[in-house]
Order: sequence, then structure tokens, then C-alpha cells
Amino acid sequence: MTAIEDILRSYTEPRQVFRRKFSEELPEATVFAYLAVGCLLLFVARIPVMLANEMAGNLGVPLIGVASAQFFGIMFLAPILFYLVAAISNLVIRLAGPEVDWLNCRVALFWTILAVAPVTLLQSLVESSIGSWIANIIASFVVLGVFLWIWISGLRELVRLTEENSETDRN
Repeated sequence: MTAIEDILRSYTEPRQVFRRKFSEELPEATVFAYLAVGCLLLFVARIPVMLANEMAGNLGVPLIGVASAQFFGIMFLAPILFYLVAAISNLVIRLAGPEVDWLNCRVALFWTILAVAPVTLLQSLVESSIGSWIANIIASFVVLGVFLWIWISGLRELVRLTEENSETDRN
């Protein structure tokens, strides 16, 4: 399947998408590409908000300065945070039970970031066009809910597959 088809299926059948991704034994470069493209899409999703703030005169610095700072934060600092979150999720799962693969914990998180990027664009459009803080909060909670739904589904599928593989190895 193509990445776009997998992203769309992640909203309705995330466990099946992750089952296939975990069985492919993806190389580190592919996993990092999920993160890099996801972060790039997150930056693109912020552009409508930056432009709306520029047009409203809410920026204290030129738009290029705001865009540069957001690009640096999303493309260079956020990935470090995401690697840390993946490591912590790996530790938590290992403390609770099976010994899961750290690469697959990264697959779960990084694929989720990529899959949620289109929803963040919608949230950004709501924030920049409607301008209502209530609408923005609702849209933000929708993004958070979709993110948690896909990520937790991926982690649950990882745990299930790890337990199945360990049972198969015992037999």
C-alpha cells in the first residue's frame, strides 16, 4: 500500500496498519523518514496561523523570523523530543511486561506523527480562519484524540505481537 492509503487507514484500522509495519522490519532510515516528513508537514500546517497572525499584526517580529524559529523548533528540536518520548514509552512497556523492540516503539510514534499531520492542518485552518478560542480548543482536542488513538493502538499491537512471538518461541 502507499503511504497515503496507510495514513487514511490509520484513522479507521490503526492496528492492522501497525501489524503490517511491524512485520516488515523497517530499516532505521525509513523510520526516520516518517519522522522527518511528519515534522515537515507539521511545519507546513503552522503556515496558515503564521500568515493570519502577520495579517492581523500580532507578530512583534517579521514573518520570516517567526517562520524560521518555528521551522528550527519543529525540524530540529522536536525530533529529539520525539526520540525521547519513544524511549520512555519503550521503558514503560518493558517495565509493565514484554521486552519490545525500541525500533518498533519509534515506528509506532513516528508513524503516528506522520498520520496525524493532515489533522493538524485542519486544526491550523480552524485556528487561523475561525479565530474562536472555543473552536480552536475543540480542534486541538480532536487532534490530541486522534494522536492518542493511533499511537496507543500501535503500542498495543506491538505488545500483542511481541507476546505472540515469545509464546511461539517457547513452543
